[in-house]
Amino acid sequence: MKQEKSTEKDNVIVSAVLPQDISIVWDNVKWFLHRACKRSNGRHNINTVYNQLLANEINLWVVVDTSEDKYIGCGTTQIVTYPTGMRMLEVVHLGGSDNELWIDKGWQILERWAKENSCHGLQAVGRKGLTYLTVKRDDKWKSKEILFEKKFKEDE
Repeated sequence: MKQEKSTEKDNVIVSAVLPQDISIVWDNVKWFLHRACKRSNGRHNINTVYNQLLANEINLWVVVDTSEDKYIGCGTTQIVTYPTGMRMLEVVHLGGSDNELWIDKGWQILERWAKENSCHGLQAVGRKGLTYLTVKRDDKWKSKEILFEKKFKEDE
């Protein structure tokens, strides 16, 4: 008998990881990041990501399915401040499985965190497949070539 996966989101936690705790979760999430790095065309590798996380140059976010006690995704972000003063929370890496369980909750948490840190919006540069997780889920995201951007309503 085929067992169906639950799409219940209450058992999924999306959380930031402090730099001093990176080593605790690293073995559980490095595969997701490794896959994302392979798509960066040499811009990132797993070692540079790890070093940036430890140096607090980028932030790690993890997704845990508490019903199965396992990590199902992660991402990294950084705040980018442009010469004009615009601040954007940029999603640098994103990977995982069962994204239907956590992507909407994840976007909401990142948006709230970005606003708390005086960012004007969210942005991500990625492959065309990111369209499925951005503009096709929320019409406030706009595709700009391969730059995905979401401006917050109050800043428009």
